[in-house]
Amino acid sequence: MGSMHPLRNAELPVVLVQGFGCNRGVLGPLAQRIRSSLGCATLCLTPGLGIGDIRDTGMDLLEAIEAATSRCGFERVDVVAHSMGGLVATYMLKCLDHGHRVRRVVALGTPFGGASGARLVSLLGPLGGALAQIAPGSRLLRLLGSAPVPPGSALISVSGSCDRLVPAAAARIAEAPGHHHFDAGPCGHLQLLLGARGFARIEQALAMPGLEAGANGDLASVAQSFAAARPALATAATSSAGSKGFATCTWKPAASSRTRSSVVA
Repeated sequence: MGSMHPLRNAELPVVLVQGFGCNRGVLGPLAQRIRSSLGCATLCLTPGLGIGDIRDTGMDLLEAIEAATSRCGFERVDVVAHSMGGLVATYMLKCLDHGHRVRRVVALGTPFGGASGARLVSLLGPLGGALAQIAPGSRLLRLLGSAPVPPGSALISVSGSCDRLVPAAAARIAEAPGHHHFDAGPCGHLQLLLGARGFARIEQALAMPGLEAGANGDLASVAQSFAAARPALATAATSSAGSKGFATCTWKPAASSRTRSSVVA
């Protein structure tokens, strides 16, 4: 098990969720970097191809997290999700889990403001599936922006100025308690997941204390402390984290027994 990041005060595993149309393999490099730099276990989950309802995928994701944490003895997790996966994780946090299992959701290049191309798909109604749900102004996106972050949890959006698929303005979560936004600078959509600039923001979002809703303290001072502590990363252990058997695995969505909200796209 690698040594913990100097400012990461809890040994929480990190669940990784990819976006629309990507397979689990795209998460491998990020999982390795998280294990090496932060010294924590990772779990890669595969929430389908994005053609189903985002809310149903969120229920499946929570069930997979609950099963894995119960099996491995962890109480809570952090989630790093890319693109549409960030909407799945946000719905799970705000509308299903309510902070019980999930501490932080880090959403990379997630279309909180919608995707303009989805307007045409939305004309198909239910046949448009998840893509129809990311049309700007959809009921689901309004819900995700306005629903509160549970006390003790945080939602962090991360954008790249060169992201042509989800522009920075669309990737920025609305201001609210427990909401935070980090700009990764000149990187594209996949670079948020695979590049050094994107990882620097992921690292910050996972390790910086005091981001949770209801937390006290001066975030500006916390950010300065985090920046000062970054050189200590050079001494982080490079071995993979395998604590309590919580490691990379495949998850395939199953039929959920949960009853989800009646909110529609």
